[in-house]
Amino acid sequence: SAKETLKWVELLVAFSVVAIDVALEERWRLLAVASVAAAAEATVGVVQFVAGIGPPAFAIGPFMRAHGNFEQPNPFAGYLAMMLPLAVTGALLGARSRWVWWVSLATGPAIALGLLLSLSRGGWLGAAAGVGAVLLVWSQATRRLLVLAVVAGLALVVAAVLGAMPAVVAERMQATVEYFGVFDVRAIEVTPENWAVAERLAHWQAAWSMFLSRPVLGVGVGNYAAAYPDHFILGWDNPLGHAHNFYLNVLAEQGLAGLAVWLILLLVVVRTALANLDRSGMATARRAVNVAVLGQTAAFATHSLFDNLFVHGLGVLIGLLWGMLIVEDRSDG
Repeated sequence: SAKETLKWVELLVAFSVVAIDVALEERWRLLAVASVAAAAEATVGVVQFVAGIGPPAFAIGPFMRAHGNFEQPNPFAGYLAMMLPLAVTGALLGARSRWVWWVSLATGPAIALGLLLSLSRGGWLGAAAGVGAVLLVWSQATRRLLVLAVVAGLALVVAAVLGAMPAVVAERMQATVEYFGVFDVRAIEVTPENWAVAERLAHWQAAWSMFLSRPVLGVGVGNYAAAYPDHFILGWDNPLGHAHNFYLNVLAEQGLAGLAVWLILLLVVVRTALANLDRSGMATARRAVNVAVLGQTAAFATHSLFDNLFVHGLGVLIGLLWGMLIVEDRSDG
């Protein structure tokens, strides 16, 4: 419990430092540094994919999944998925902030490529949600572009189901489409192709069992692995540390009370970003900060349906980005 609580303390400290000490004119410099760091991390992942560097467990067919310094592909992908909306927003600024535009054009492709080569379905969905949120709120023109992007995304899913894509990608997408929504993992015939999806379903079901045993306050913060032996599905006895779904993990460990607090926090973040966007006279660069954070939050919230991203210090990044909203919130007095 103490270890998990410290992660939230880290988030709160990062949030407070940005909200209190970062001046309005410094926000894009801080975000630029974060973008360059993400591009560097993505480059490490690209090298791993091309050179086949990594443990055998990360190999899918002939490909080594990019994982960077995270030691796991999915948190690596979650990190890049949160940073991609920032690069897209900076690119949309164009000549109105030329140096931000150049940084975004330099870092965005590397971030996108690293994310792609992670072969992380949760990361891909998170990035799609994050970039989609940016396009939705930026302008009328980007909303029209979003419609085309949605059509293209649906076409890719259909192509994967029909086997018209590279086998590795098609198999991963087919397994997700076929088994997403199946909750009783005991009804699934496990194969090498669907094993990862089945493993997640088993942990979702164990988390749901924990919630049913203590629905109000849960089994205790950080106690998912400790409670797992009393709730796991036969054949899936490795607790893995979390439920591979942050919402179910909160529900299991903190019950309805904890989930309610978490959902309220997300709603407050989104409401603050949207309220900042609605302010009259807001300059484009200032507006872009809120759009970027809104996209980041959408990416984080979506990927959290398939993983727990409060690992490897990502809580610090989340606190930093959310703190940007308070910089905007106080800027008009």
